[in-house]
This record gives sequence, C-alpha cells and structure tokens, in this order.
Amino acid sequence: MKNLKDDFEADGGVWKEWRIGDLFLLKSNPQLDKDNFVFSENAKYPYFTRTVFNNGIFGDVEFFDNEHLIKGNSIAVGMMGMQFFYMRNDFYAGQFTKTVYPKFFGFNENIALYFISLLNRFQKKYLGVLVRNFEDAFYNTHVTLPTFNNEPSYSYMEQYITLLEEEKMLQVDKFLKDSGLNDTALTAEEIAALEKFRNGEVKFEERKIGDLFTLKAIKQAKSQSLIPEDSNGVPYIVQSTKNNMYKMHVNEKWLIDNNESPVEGNAIVLGVTLPAVSYQPYKFGASQVIVARANFLQESIGLFIVPMLKRLMTQFSYSKKPGMKIYNDMVLSFPVDTSGSIDYSFMQHFISAQEKLVVKGVVKYKDEMFNAKGKTYMVGFDSSDMAAEVINTD
Repeated sequence: MKNLKDDFEADGGVWKEWRIGDLFLLKSNPQLDKDNFVFSENAKYPYFTRTVFNNGIFGDVEFFDNEHLIKGNSIAVGMMGMQFFYMRNDFYAGQFTKTVYPKFFGFNENIALYFISLLNRFQKKYLGVLVRNFEDAFYNTHVTLPTFNNEPSYSYMEQYITLLEEEKMLQVDKFLKDSGLNDTALTAEEIAALEKFRNGEVKFEERKIGDLFTLKAIKQAKSQSLIPEDSNGVPYIVQSTKNNMYKMHVNEKWLIDNNESPVEGNAIVLGVTLPAVSYQPYKFGASQVIVARANFLQESIGLFIVPMLKRLMTQFSYSKKPGMKIYNDMVLSFPVDTSGSIDYSFMQHFISAQEKLVVKGVVKYKDEMFNAKGKTYMVGFDSSDMAAEVINTD
C-alpha cells in the first residue's frame, strides 16, 4: 500500500478534496413492496431494502417488469440505515431507497468499493438529517481523493482495492494454514451425520431447558458507559441481538475490583429483557444476562443449540420480554438416539461437518481470488494520467 502511494505521489499525484455532487447523481428508486415479488433461491434479481444486513438485500426475486428494474453497477442506499452498498447486477428495490450513479466513465466494483468506504463514514451525519434533506447533504459531502492532472485518479482507486483484497486473502491463507483449517476433508462420522440429517432419519424429542441447564442471572454492577475499554482484556457481553452479544473488551482486574467478576466460558448466554442468545467459549464479563450451563456443553453442542434458541426468540420483543422463568420452561427439540437419550455425538459431528463445509467455501473463494488476481497483470493509472505499469503480486 505504501509503495502504491509513494509511486503515485512521485509521479505527480496529489490528494485533493472533491464534492460528491460533482462526481455522482442520486436518483430515487421506482418502489415496489415485497408482496409484489416471487422470491426464490435461484432467482436472478436482488430485492434491495432499507436493511443494513446482507448487502441491503432482503432476498432474490423473479423478473417483474422493466419499468421497476434498476440498473446495476451502481451504489444503493436505504434511507433508514444510510449505509451504502455496491449493486453488481440489475435489481428491484423497496420503499425509501435511492441509487447513486457515476457521472464519469469507467465505473466498476473496485471504484465503487473505494467510494463506499468513504461515504459510509458519513452515516451518522446522514442519519441526522431529514430524509427530504438527504439529497442536499449527500451532494455537498466532500471527500479527499487521489488526483492526477486535476482529475480524480480512478485507476489508483482500483489498484488500492485490488491490493487490499490480495492483502486480506494472504491473511486468510495464513490463518487457514496456521490453524490447520486447510484440511476440510469430512470424517466418516461427519458424513454419516450429514446423510442422516438430509435423509430425514434424525429423530427429535422435546426437552425443557430448565431440566438440562442451570441458569444464573448476572446483574449489572456498573453503568456500561462507565466501564473502560481494554483491547487486551476479556470480551464484555451485553443483551444485544447483534455481534454475538459482544460490546467491547474490558480489563479483567477492573471487573473484579468493581464486583463484576468474570464469567467462565463454555456457556450459553441469554438476554434478560431482550431476545438475545449466544455461545461464549471463553471467559467474559457481562451484565444483565442469564448464563446457562450444563455438564454436556461444549462448543459444537453450543453452536447446535443456539440457532434453535434463536428461532424461538422471534416470539419475544421489547414489549413481550423473556426472562428466567420463561427460559426454564422453554422447550427445545433435541436429536435423540435409539434409546431416547439426547444424541450429543450426532450434534458434535453435524456441527463439525458444517464448519468444514463453510471453511471449504472460504478456501475455494481464496483459491479463485489467487488464480484470478495472484499473477502478473496490468493495472496502472488511466492512460490520460500516465502510462500503465505492470505490478507483480507474486
């Protein structure tokens, strides 16, 4: 990254502030409610909504009409979340969404990602203005861009994102090798567990959580705003439905000194008044949560149970809160063996198989990225800026 910047500046490149309205056009989307569409896993068109999850995509839909179809290779934003996403393909959209189109030639995914990283920094600012004032706030946003011959250097942006992707892929490759996760071959037990599940041969029986787990409430000793962060400390878990209930890292000694003793890991954590649930493998600090423990619990079993609990959590809300009694009486369907005992072995092998399949997908993506971009290839700046140069990424 530093070499790219140094070479760019040595050739006369500078950093200049640009007004977004001089580079992009913002348009309101033709809106259709999701009830108008047929959703399908194999459908061609993304349906973009106001969500900030899954690249803003609620799901994929079948073709509806050309009148409401929005051109891809553009940037979409929802008015409620004010987060920008690149839309590679043509798409449909729901209410209160807009699309950003470039006023310049040669726009592509890498250039879009460069601008998105800048625009998303203004999320709080955009959320602070009324929807009707968003267009004016957007157009008058100023960003600092690489500039050559008094024009934004879009090819610098492309190179920057390309090198960043390669850097991240190298980190992924190193992590997979160091952790031994490159071996994604399924064991005989894992294959058997997958086949048993796919063939509908797994028998489930209901069990009360209170009969299997010991539940303990962890109260809040200090206001969360008063708790100092410590990046070298232990995770601090709160009753949030996001980010695996993680809020920050805190100093373990500070917790002990303030009567918030750390909680041992290998536990399922539940929200007291919010429908939150997570598995915590390591020691953590916490407030206003319920900790569930059992002798049989281990990470793979915890990861099997948490999704089941999350499905049950959909019945709760801020006005209809869960709690200790509700959790104790809550019933889950567990896989059982031929004797009617909970089949912990099946749960372990099923989860380990799923983990390997996910990692296999990551390995495949990483290898495809290296095959596509890991060789010598032309990148260079715009021909109007300077002659293209060859960068060897091996």
